Amino acid sequence: MSTSTTPSPVSTGAGGTTFEHKVQTEFVCLMISGGKARIERFEDGYLIDNISFQARYRNVETDDMVVTFKPKNGITSRIFAQMKLKIRLTNNTLFNEVIKGFWGDYNNVAVFNKVNDVFAIIMGEPTSMDIYNNTTYLLDRARRCIDHVDFLQKVTAYNNMTELFNTFKNAVEEAKGSSVSDQELWGFLKGVYVISYDYNSDVSRDKRNIIQFLDTAKRRVQGLESASSVWNNLLARVIDDNFKAGVINSDFVFEKYPSLIEWFDPNLTEINPIKHAIDKYKIGMEETILSETSNIDEGIKTLLIQSMEEVYTKLVSIDLDSIKKFLKMYQHPRGSDSNISYDGVGELYELLTYINCKIKNWSIQSYDIANLQLIEEGKSGWLQLIYSMRKNTFPMIIMDLGINLYEKTPYKNYFDHRWIIENANTD
Repeated sequence: MSTSTTPSPVSTGAGGTTFEHKVQTEFVCLMISGGKARIERFEDGYLIDNISFQARYRNVETDDMVVTFKPKNGITSRIFAQMKLKIRLTNNTLFNEVIKGFWGDYNNVAVFNKVNDVFAIIMGEPTSMDIYNNTTYLLDRARRCIDHVDFLQKVTAYNNMTELFNTFKNAVEEAKGSSVSDQELWGFLKGVYVISYDYNSDVSRDKRNIIQFLDTAKRRVQGLESASSVWNNLLARVIDDNFKAGVINSDFVFEKYPSLIEWFDPNLTEINPIKHAIDKYKIGMEETILSETSNIDEGIKTLLIQSMEEVYTKLVSIDLDSIKKFLKMYQHPRGSDSNISYDGVGELYELLTYINCKIKNWSIQSYDIANLQLIEEGKSGWLQLIYSMRKNTFPMIIMDLGINLYEKTPYKNYFDHRWIIENANTD
């Protein structure tokens, strides 16, 4: 029996190249649509201005993709991304090479701004989800610590973080050629992100999501092209510009594909503020639930994560006018500001996640004395859902709302509906 000598596309690099082009194409879609990158610090007010491919000729070592954002408050920020379909976040040659490139750019003041710019390892599906999750946790902790001393205390408190910390430290010291101080390493790690995409999968969720996003824009302007066709055209443009080490901006894309101007006119394409607010909130919520220091039972953790996804799908599908009316009445009952924001959606999302664990059939309304309807096993009931974003305002909300509702009830008797209160804590 003979064996094939034909190498696989992945082993020869073709699989990785295709993965790289698809990720780059998603960023092009985000750029022309005003969409947001998967890094929290680049959400509010950040819009992609241009994307550079294969920037080695500009003395950039992290050269797969450089994403430049439009100036915010007069300051320009960038993501320097290295894309690897198959990379293990452990002490190995490929990982060390990526960190070496990061370190070279990090210390090149002509290339990298340590305050405004960041690095990203963009990878395919992790070979170990535990290592991937622990790595993102380690890097997030670096960003949230006040100094390197605080960071090291958190690292030494968790065994799973210590090994990963040493992995990064060894890679940086190999790149530097000498030892690195704790403060120096902390400063570097604060600017490193790890992001996973599943574009290497035949059933890619990431591709499905971006195609669905294109379809949504198409329905708003009744575009004639299919979303898949637009994706393929943009992918072809990205592939061509990679060979040319090109720079793409929105004007360049619209010049090549004029039909997309209507699709992505910012006056026609509205970014869903509900989804945007929940996306930010759920990061910390998931982290709290899944933390190794959490006392939550594993079965309850699984239940909560599943409920989070169910509530997420339901909330982002609610008509914006309906949820705006809801928030106006119940987010801050004492307030009279007509400029309603969507900031309180995160608290609403968390509270509904708990309720949804038990009762799946719920709906929000805007009635004076009840606003959440629950239906289970043929029984239905109404609840008064009250929540606040600011803990110090909560007692005042309860007092004023309680008096208001007491005055409205017949004969000044308390109404029959129960209250569900969020953010009360010990108050």
